[in-house]
Amino acid sequence: MCSLAADAAPETHARPPFSNVSRGLARIDEGGPEQRSAAGLRDDLRWFATQQRALEAMSARWLAELDRREQTAPEDNLPHCTRWLSEELKLTSNAAYAQLRTARALDGRLRLTAGALRRGEISAQHVSVIRRAMEQVDKTRLDPASVEFQLVAAAREMDPHELERHWYQLRYRADQEAAEEAEEARRKRAWLSLRQTPWGSYRIEGELDPENGAKLKTALQAIMGRKTKDDERTPMQRRAAAL
Repeated sequence: MCSLAADAAPETHARPPFSNVSRGLARIDEGGPEQRSAAGLRDDLRWFATQQRALEAMSARWLAELDRREQTAPEDNLPHCTRWLSEELKLTSNAAYAQLRTARALDGRLRLTAGALRRGEISAQHVSVIRRAMEQVDKTRLDPASVEFQLVAAAREMDPHELERHWYQLRYRADQEAAEEAEEARRKRAWLSLRQTPWGSYRIEGELDPENGAKLKTALQAIMGRKTKDDERTPMQRRAAAL
């Protein structure tokens, strides 16, 4: 359990070093992007991404510390950490819990991953893939330290989807029996919800295993075909029509 620290007074952020960061961001925002060249805009966006990732790593450290304090000395009448994140930051309960799990992992066994995020080398999406992979490592014959090292190195060169596929391949090559058990578990997790809204439309949600997901994607793409110049629909609208 964890909760909002009672001594986190707002005036703390009106003083350095917090105020320096706030003033610096305000000055950058006031300057605006209009006078920047295209190359300058790209450089700025890279810098923004690096700082954002560093801030996410710091936020995870703060959250892990708050969580640790609540486990050792819980404060009365304060909401559970996931509920506080949901209420204060307007996150869904699932997103709040995932954020807490990630913070715990980065503060615990995933120190190499935490360092890469802090330096801006990988994104929060990469971290989520690595966290899920490391949660499965104990069920295999793979060495956890070696796996984290390989995944962090791969994350610097791959997008999160490619990284996840890389992990599946790595796991399958090293421990086929464990990989097959994990694939069966993924098939059992598949679900599909089709429910009617109060307005009469239908909402579809779900998760498919890789094989059936690929079949559905291929079928939809075959029906959709190439987008014509006069087709103003979004990709999501085109998929809905194809379905």
